[in-house]
Amino acid sequence: MNERTLYTISLITLLCGLIFLYFMSEEINIDTIQSLEQIPTEQTVRIAGIITKLRQAEKAYFLQVEGQETTTMDIIFFPDEDLFIEEGDYVEVLGDVEEYQGKKEVIASSIIIK
Repeated sequence: MNERTLYTISLITLLCGLIFLYFMSEEINIDTIQSLEQIPTEQTVRIAGIITKLRQAEKAYFLQVEGQETTTMDIIFFPDEDLFIEEGDYVEVLGDVEEYQGKKEVIASSIIIK
């Protein structure tokens, strides 16, 4: 095979892969939860609520988010850059449920201010 043929095959494969990923990403839907009690560890969850407590450590943020049913959940976030949030902000958190010292908490992968 010559170089032009390999280039054409790789370009077609790339485009097919991107189209496949686009359609598959629309099928992934994570529901917003109300409580961590029934959620198994290592499951990805989405939490929406108001920040009631916020503490910043050296490279981590520790949040308490109050959901719609006044359930409070502990969330830990390790951002790559400074995060501009404060108590009272309405946020949506995406992360994985972990258990620490017998209590469930969320290790956040992203926080979106609404």
